[in-house]
Order: sequence, then structure tokens, then C-alpha cells
Amino acid sequence: MAHRGIIVVHVEHVATDLGLWCTDCATSGGARVWFTRRSGNTLRLCSAVGCTDCGGSNVEAGA
Repeated sequence: MAHRGIIVVHVEHVATDLGLWCTDCATSGGARVWFTRRSGNTLRLCSAVGCTDCGGSNVEAGA
């Protein structure tokens, strides 16, 4: 019989950067969301980007 493990991942929002430049639609509708991801004893700081105007993902980090 195969053993199936359970992996528990906790995600917590840290911050959101708004007003980043989106190269898909040439607006400042880009956003970056910062969050932590914990799995077991590992904690990682992660981020994801997207545009609130067009939904694209070609967002520049900004200055």
C-alpha cells in the first residue's frame, strides 16, 4: 500500500505595490503583490505581478 503524505502550505499577504508600468497596455496599472509562503520549516518571500487594467503580466519593477 502506498503512503500518501499531506503537504500544508500557508500563504500570508505582506504588501502591495501599485502604480507600476505595464508594457502590455502602456499604463501605470501594474501591481506587485508580496507574500510569504510557509511549507514545513521553510519560509519564503515571494511576489507576483499583474496589470489591473488589462490583466497582462509584463509589469516593470519600477525605480
